[in-house]
Amino acid sequence: EKWLEVSKAIFDEMHGRRVE
Repeated sequence: EKWLEVSKAIFDEMHGRRVE
């Protein structure tokens, strides 16, 4: 599912991409 990758990207941005 492509939306999964998109969702992850948005989630990372929402959290300031702190998750590595």
